[in-house]
Amino acid sequence: MSELLKWVLSLSLSGSVLILFLMLLRPLVRERFSRRWQYYIWLLVIARLLLPVGGLEAPARIETAEPRAAPSLSLPEVDREDMEVRTSEETAPGFNDSQKPWAAVRENLWVVWLAGALVLLIRKATAYQSFLRYLRAGWKPVEDPALLDRAAKAGEEIGAKRPVELYVNPLAASPMLLGVWKPCVVLPMVELPEEDFRFVVLHELTHYRRGDVLYKWLMQLTVCIHWFNPLVWVMCRLMNRDMELACDEGVLRRFGEEARAGYAMTLIGMEEGKRVLLPLYNGFSKNAI
Repeated sequence: MSELLKWVLSLSLSGSVLILFLMLLRPLVRERFSRRWQYYIWLLVIARLLLPVGGLEAPARIETAEPRAAPSLSLPEVDREDMEVRTSEETAPGFNDSQKPWAAVRENLWVVWLAGALVLLIRKATAYQSFLRYLRAGWKPVEDPALLDRAAKAGEEIGAKRPVELYVNPLAASPMLLGVWKPCVVLPMVELPEEDFRFVVLHELTHYRRGDVLYKWLMQLTVCIHWFNPLVWVMCRLMNRDMELACDEGVLRRFGEEARAGYAMTLIGMEEGKRVLLPLYNGFSKNAI
């Protein structure tokens, strides 16, 4: 078995222990810790799944010494008999035929793992590119100065480092944030009441401010590497959910509890029709891609 696969299996095992621990801990911390804390704690699990703690062990140093004449020792009789038994077993008919295939499978398991990881990564990357082309084919930049001014004020309110471009595409079905280096917000419509527009833009800009797009790709990379581990897939779904709840929590803190009902109604209205695009996402969150 390849040393690389052994390393991956070791990380997957230790990461699974952390995932199970956090899953058992969720009912106890749900009301005691913020949603943001419950979201970011998953990043520790991702770090455990991707990074070794102690690193690779250094090979033992071999010290040379002056050659000395070794004393002549005779092997014990029991050892000689054991060697003779092993030799007779290994030379027996059918020994090599039954053991060699399993040994070959063990030695080539890393090929199966690597093929699965590459296929999944390529599939996700191509699905994402197809989804981008699908959106870009029908979007238009928002040019209304009043809407752009509202979006700029929302960015200043949450401390965004640079302005984020706005696009509208009726096929988007729900608002979303796209891109890592040149992020943009895609809206299904711009004919919204002023308060609803502010809610939606602040939600997406909060994703941008917190770097959720980068965390999303890091999560997908983790899934591709540990594709054989069902707990990693469960962690991905839980992290997606916690990311959205943490973003909602951050927006509500700015508006206050009195805006909770209006914010919830805005999100429900924007969620209508989202199933139209679900097959294109292929594991990516609808709000931060």
